[in-house]
Amino acid sequence: MRLACVAVTLRSRRAVLGTFVLVAIAVALAALVAPGSGGTSATWQFGPFAGYVWRGSVASVRASWTVPSVIGGSSPSSVAGTWIGATAANGSFIQIGTNERGAPLIETGKRDRGRYEAFWSDPKWGFHPLFIFRVNPGDDVSASLSLKHKRWMLAVVDATSGAVAHFSTGDETHASFNEAEWMQEDVKDGATGKPFPYPSLTTVGFRRLTVNSEIPTYAKLYSTWMSVNGSSLAPTPPQRDSFTLRRGSVSVAGAQYLRIATPEDAATEMFVAKAARWTPKTPYSQVELASSMFVAALRRNTQAFSSDRWPTPVRPLVRSLTADSRVLLEASRPPAILSSAELATWRSRWAHDAEALGNVAHIVKRGLDLPEIRPVT
Repeated sequence: MRLACVAVTLRSRRAVLGTFVLVAIAVALAALVAPGSGGTSATWQFGPFAGYVWRGSVASVRASWTVPSVIGGSSPSSVAGTWIGATAANGSFIQIGTNERGAPLIETGKRDRGRYEAFWSDPKWGFHPLFIFRVNPGDDVSASLSLKHKRWMLAVVDATSGAVAHFSTGDETHASFNEAEWMQEDVKDGATGKPFPYPSLTTVGFRRLTVNSEIPTYAKLYSTWMSVNGSSLAPTPPQRDSFTLRRGSVSVAGAQYLRIATPEDAATEMFVAKAARWTPKTPYSQVELASSMFVAALRRNTQAFSSDRWPTPVRPLVRSLTADSRVLLEASRPPAILSSAELATWRSRWAHDAEALGNVAHIVKRGLDLPEIRPVT
């Protein structure tokens, strides 16, 4: 269930997340509903990123990390990326970080500048990493992005070697950025469209996280997991302004949640896409059909959550989830008249109720030690 993200779509993609009380409950539950207790991650493919996404209006992002070392035995062609970034609803994106390579690459007949390097990139450059300077494994690196006067100000500092770079770009500035990211990536080969082999690395972690010059609150962070080399990597719960990556495993209860929620996620995305295009001229039959299909999917989802057995610590949260689902079921019935005013009122109510449901779904996933951004199956 991913309705926190859906509510964002209908309300300029800006989420207001759940209360700190629920977050504290979920942190406690995660210790009780142990990952790996009979479950597996093999069934679920979580994509090429592991770390955290923060949702809200983004003006700056910062973090520090120790450049991880590629461990012997990794493929010579393996590549990993450690970076911070910012993303907008329209797809605008910018990132800065370090790449860790199994061996120097040969590109367009020229050898690249080393196995470990600081880089930046954005869509203008096809996400190709633009070399900044060479780094070494074990170096203490800090990076920052800041949007000022319609320009991105980028900086990377290697406190170990003394290398420093400050520069700016007008790329990717005409958008409202609403996600900040701190990520480890299984890097994709631009020539083939497939990921490079992912290397074995020493511990990967981020520290001194800030967004808009403040430490991000746990309530506004969404975890994402990476699937590589037959296993999963997941971020630890943040310790104030730091986290590391660890081996992730889906528990039996977590897998049960994913099996129920994943089909409804797809139905929600389809419904939101259709509803966003409704106007007073839209045939009412189209509106009724889209609404009935979504209501049917959400009702199946709600019934499954209500009837399945859940670990005792999670049951109160699941009950809250099903209660908010029933509220959204009522809100999903379209207005009787498709006037501009009625549509605006309906969208506002639906977004409010979907957001409330998404808040609880976020906390349930945290309590079950699941990635809080929907996995790819």
